[in-house]
Amino acid sequence: MLVRLRQVLLLASILVLAVDQCFGINWNSDIVASEAEEVAAHNDRLWMYFKKQLEDDTLFQSQEQMTNIVGSFKDVDTNRIRNHNYTEMTDWLNEYANKYPNITMLYSVGKSVQNRDLWVIVISQNPRTHSTGIPEFKYVGNIHGNEVVGRETLLYLIAILCENYGHNRFLTEMVNTTRIHIMPSMNPDGYEAGVRGDHMGYMGRSNANQVDLNRNFPPRYIAHEEDDGAPIQPETKAAMQWMQDYPFILSASLHGGSLVANYPYDDSDSGRDGIYTETTDDKLFVGLAYTYARAHRNMWKTGRRCGLNFDGDTFLNGITNGAEWYHLAGGMQDWQYLHTNSFEVTIEMGCFKYPTDDLLPALWDDHKYALLAFLNLVHKGVVGYVLDEKGNPVKDAVISVNPGKNITTTTDGEFWRLLFPGTYNLTVSCTNHETTTVTVTVTDGPAEHLNITLPRKYCKPGEYGEHIRGNGTIRIAVVGLDDFGRLVIGSMANETCAPNTLFTLTFRSATLTLLPKYDNNTLKFLKHQYYNAILTLRKGHPSSMVYSSVGNTPKSFDKQQFDNSLQKVFQEDATFCVDEIPKTKVLNIIKKIVEDKMFVIDIPVGCSAFSLNKYMAALAAVLQTVAGFYTTPNGNIPPLPALSPSNLFPDHLPPSELVKTTFNIGHIKQEHCGIEVDINQVKTIVMGAEVGPAVLIMAAEERTEVMLYQMITSFCDSRRTNPVVHQLFKTSTIIVALSALNSSGDCYDYPDILPFEQTITTVVTKYPLVDVALILGTGGMRVRYIDVSRRGLAKSLAFAYANKHAIMNVEMPEMCSKSEKRPTVDVGKWSGEFIKFPDVILVQTACCYGQRDPAYLFSENSASITEVLQRKLTGVMGKVLSRSGTPVMAPVIVHVEDLSTEFTSVADGFYFVNLPKGTHKIIIRKENYHPVVFHVTVTESLTSVRDVVLLKTFTISSFIIGGNFRFALLILIIVFASAYCVYRLYWRRGVAAGRPWEEGFKMLPQDDDFSDSDDVDDLKLITSR
Repeated sequence: MLVRLRQVLLLASILVLAVDQCFGINWNSDIVASEAEEVAAHNDRLWMYFKKQLEDDTLFQSQEQMTNIVGSFKDVDTNRIRNHNYTEMTDWLNEYANKYPNITMLYSVGKSVQNRDLWVIVISQNPRTHSTGIPEFKYVGNIHGNEVVGRETLLYLIAILCENYGHNRFLTEMVNTTRIHIMPSMNPDGYEAGVRGDHMGYMGRSNANQVDLNRNFPPRYIAHEEDDGAPIQPETKAAMQWMQDYPFILSASLHGGSLVANYPYDDSDSGRDGIYTETTDDKLFVGLAYTYARAHRNMWKTGRRCGLNFDGDTFLNGITNGAEWYHLAGGMQDWQYLHTNSFEVTIEMGCFKYPTDDLLPALWDDHKYALLAFLNLVHKGVVGYVLDEKGNPVKDAVISVNPGKNITTTTDGEFWRLLFPGTYNLTVSCTNHETTTVTVTVTDGPAEHLNITLPRKYCKPGEYGEHIRGNGTIRIAVVGLDDFGRLVIGSMANETCAPNTLFTLTFRSATLTLLPKYDNNTLKFLKHQYYNAILTLRKGHPSSMVYSSVGNTPKSFDKQQFDNSLQKVFQEDATFCVDEIPKTKVLNIIKKIVEDKMFVIDIPVGCSAFSLNKYMAALAAVLQTVAGFYTTPNGNIPPLPALSPSNLFPDHLPPSELVKTTFNIGHIKQEHCGIEVDINQVKTIVMGAEVGPAVLIMAAEERTEVMLYQMITSFCDSRRTNPVVHQLFKTSTIIVALSALNSSGDCYDYPDILPFEQTITTVVTKYPLVDVALILGTGGMRVRYIDVSRRGLAKSLAFAYANKHAIMNVEMPEMCSKSEKRPTVDVGKWSGEFIKFPDVILVQTACCYGQRDPAYLFSENSASITEVLQRKLTGVMGKVLSRSGTPVMAPVIVHVEDLSTEFTSVADGFYFVNLPKGTHKIIIRKENYHPVVFHVTVTESLTSVRDVVLLKTFTISSFIIGGNFRFALLILIIVFASAYCVYRLYWRRGVAAGRPWEEGFKMLPQDDDFSDSDDVDDLKLITSR
């Protein structure tokens, strides 16, 4: 197959050269549209979105108009317009940083592979810090080392911005009102390996590790990952961190090799070329791209220009959607759109990737006004602040425009939303605030200024003034006895209207009834309820009083230890704080509340002035401790976490919460290795390719939930360096359910899987490719399996799990059971009610006595989890497509002849079969289609990918068997095309010129781009982006 590919590439390369000679293509030809192209250009997205403004010529500035707008300025000395290597570039940057210290700051965002700095220069009135209300903009050049026009023009842009500050009105205003970050070279190592005069080559394109940096960002779809899944490079990592450290609004990445402004998405959903793949901000991106193109001398023209194809590329209006041009995964502009507030386009700056010095002055003249026009867009749209009712900034508020991506406010409450003229509804939302929608009309002028006040969200109580929070089995009521207790509990009710991480643990194990005010309604409500515990809060010296009938006090409750914890928190009050309500009155109130089987704690909470953060942290810790009385088996009271405002920060959280804070959703999102999905109240993390075979892993309780957070983080951190994890992510989907809907709490010896069946069916309904569910709990040290599919896979996976476990021994009885001997691996039970149900593995990872810390649980079980995933995903999978490339509808029958087994696909256009190691004969069948037969060799822990095309019966296509005919046809086409070109060449240069005796051939140029190399990589056509 490799030999055949080399032959095709070699012939294709020869054909490109022959056609180039045959038709005499001039890469610098003017851009002239055909009649059909003109018609298409007036019916594309640009005209669909901006027809009126294009007809009026009011919105997008031409180069001539920009010349008038900018006015006269001091340009770069032509003697300085030449190529600059790394040392010369660094000297240039230092020159302007030293010469103009009041408006510049030079910094490095990191180092390249070969330890070169990734320089950035800031140009602004206040360059060293972010100024509120001042937008941040960036240009990035030279991400491909041999594409140098962007690198050079950015150096010249730095010069004119600095040298004309205070002299040219437009340029001075730009510096005063914008914080401009310019990175001339993101790939300085690649530049040093490049060759001047390189037209369309690729020497120096990648970094020093031979990785294309514009394929190295986390892609939209991991299955589309390019560069063989190369680890994220130092340059890429530094750029990603940079983009997340600064609140950039707008950006452009400058490339070379064609002449067009390209906008997201680059990565099409199918991974194929030529498919327009729009973002929800398609109109905005079309306008951004055309703004640059229109201000260029001729980029904006419709028609053929230089490019990747042998006869150039044709673009309408000088812009293109990336995926419609060609598919690209792992590009910077896609990643930036999805993971930051910024909008970025990619500019292809000319036909020569690495032009010689003499070409640079003309290229600078072509681009300088386009660079300024695009930079000026940062001041368009809507700008303002989001404030609370007291006028304080609201950070991380979400600004939504439909259609369009969400952006978030800065720590100062600032936002900038780029928009082209029109009327928009902006919806602003934030935790603990009411969502607000405002209508704003954007004009062609400067950005509309809009300050938005978000009212605080107040929860409406029930009929008796009650607020219900949480969904656990432990029932706790919290009652305020005085005005201070009312303030504390009312504040908690408001703080927990939306999810609040301080109370997450408590709400999972307990259901709370918050009653801020004690009155007759409260008393009437409580009389008809049952609670495990009631807490009364009031102002006074922090020393609890307990009211309980004999036998109702939790065994783990230690009053002295509890009071000591309270007094440490309120120690500044302990010496002078006195009770405002006499204890006799408190006792009378509680006698009215309490029932025979209730446990009541009266908790005075000090006398200091109310502080929201302090008291919310304190109340969260108290409630977590009280709930712990009913969940901690036969142990001492868990110590109260430090009840102070510092409890808001991870390093002061209790151990289990600390683990989940460290290995949290933010980390997962930052690493771009999973997405959070809420499936009918089941909180899940979906990792991997989001296509292919799927596995459900589910936590049965809090400790195994913590373990799964650790597993997710471990997978995220090692998915590029660990070949096993990388393969799992690339070829499969791993769905992690962090909590089950009906689990029975901590450390429970489940007799069957009934509590989990609802969760499993909920997930399988959304992800039908899930055919194995792995449930992790405690309450024992054993594995049970349910072989729903009757293929024996469940049993095999169960034994594999136990054999890889650090403690379990399949040869011995289960170690936790003291009263009876039971096997470590056994058959499990289920209801059998559900038609679509996967095989199930129920794992109990720890005995209830001597409970294991979650960190130990993960270390003991990680190898087992990985082993199950490997074994389950070992086999063959692929797409099932029709001749036209569309998915073939399920079901499709997959017959494994040597195993005499059949599998039925459940998803359109896809199949997966779990197979043992060895060579297997596969027959794929579907009614009204010809069967496809192939052999596949399955190696251990590897999923083989074999896409198939099913041909319908009774068509001409059905008589073409195999690929030999198609390959021969390709060769014939190439030969005839080459012969035709030779004939044309001979006619034009010999016979047609009246000199048939002269040769019709001339020597082909010995260009490295088309060298006769044995390495297939040397023959491929390299893309420019």
